[in-house]
Amino acid sequence: MAAPMPYHVRSNSMPSGTHPLFRQLNEKLLSINDSAQHTAECLADSLLELYDVFDDLLQLPQTLDALHSEDKSVNEMLDDSLNLLDVCSVMRDAISRLREQHQIILSFLRRRDYTRMEGQAHVSARRKMNKELEKCLSTLKRTFRSISSQLPQNHSIQNEEVEVALSQVGSASLFVCESHLLRFKTPKKRKSIISTILRSKSRQQNEGNNESECANASICALYTHSGKVDETCAKDVQRKLASLDKCMRNIDDRLGCINNRLIRSRVSLLNIITN
Repeated sequence: MAAPMPYHVRSNSMPSGTHPLFRQLNEKLLSINDSAQHTAECLADSLLELYDVFDDLLQLPQTLDALHSEDKSVNEMLDDSLNLLDVCSVMRDAISRLREQHQIILSFLRRRDYTRMEGQAHVSARRKMNKELEKCLSTLKRTFRSISSQLPQNHSIQNEEVEVALSQVGSASLFVCESHLLRFKTPKKRKSIISTILRSKSRQQNEGNNESECANASICALYTHSGKVDETCAKDVQRKLASLDKCMRNIDDRLGCINNRLIRSRVSLLNIITN
C-alpha cells in the first residue's frame, strides 16, 4: 500500500496563473508530494528542480509587482530561509562528525584494536548528535507554524498565486529537510508535529532511518560477555558502516546543494525588495 502524502498540495491550491511557470511549479510540488515513490535523495533532487522553476518565477514581471506590494510575505520567507539554512548547517556538521566517528571505529576494527572506550565514544557522539538534531526539529516545527499562518487573505488573484507559491515552496523545503534529519536521528515514541500535520513519512525514509539504527545497534553489540570483540559482529559492523557512510555522503552532498539554492533564492528575494 502506498504511503500517505507527506504534506497536502491540492490541485487547486495554487490559482491557475496565466504563466506556464505557475503550472510547472505546481507539478513539481505534486511530484514531491508523491513521497511513496521517492527516497530522501530523490526528494532532495526534486526540491532542487522545484527551485529551478521558483527562481525563474521570481523573474516574471507579475511576480515582481506582487512581491513589491507584499513586503511582509517576502520578509517572512526570508526569515524562514534563515532557519532552513541554520538547520542545513547543523545537519551537515553532525553528519560530518558522525562519519569521522565511524571511520575511527573502522580503523580500530581493521587493526583489531577496538576497545570499549571507542564504543563509549560512539555512544556519546550519537547522543550529542541527537540533541543537535532535536533542536533542528524544533526549529522546523516553529518554521512550519510560521508558514502555515501565512495564508493569503483579501488579495488579488495575481498576488494570491505568488503568496501561495512562496508558502508551498517553503513547506516543501521543510518536508525535505525533515526527511533528511529523520534518517539519522534516533526516533522517539512521540511523533513530530510536522510529520503529523504533513502526514506520514515515506516507507523509504523509514528504511533509511532503520539503516542508521541497525548500524548503531551492531556497534553496541560488538562485545561478547567475555569482553572480547565478536568477529562475526565486527564484519557485520564494517559492512553496515560502509553502506551507511555512502548514504551519509550522498545526503551531505544534497544538503550542500539545497543550502546553495536557499542562498540563491534568498539573494534574489533581497534584490527584489531592495530595488
